[in-house]
Amino acid sequence: MKLCDIANVIRDFEDAREWARLLTFEFEAMGTVENNDPTKLIEQQQRCEEPRIEDLAKLTLGFMVVFAIPMARSFEAVSKAASEFILTEMLMNMQTWLALVQSSADL
Repeated sequence: MKLCDIANVIRDFEDAREWARLLTFEFEAMGTVENNDPTKLIEQQQRCEEPRIEDLAKLTLGFMVVFAIPMARSFEAVSKAASEFILTEMLMNMQTWLALVQSSADL
């Protein structure tokens, strides 16, 4: 895991949501494709169902809690300002994801 791996969860929320969506397609397709043939992976991604927003939220929040936040905090030793920026952006996106989970639970 590298710092660049957390870059997508601190992007503008709409970009972060689209990244999470595409990532779920990739993971789902990888689970059904037995080898690493890129053409088969792309074909399988096109057959994947659209993920539910609450599933995207839960997956992304889990990634943030387990990997992204600890990594951003450890980066503070290198650059306090950068670490604060990363955490601020991430927390704003976390609030939006949490609101989406809450609104889907209210339905």
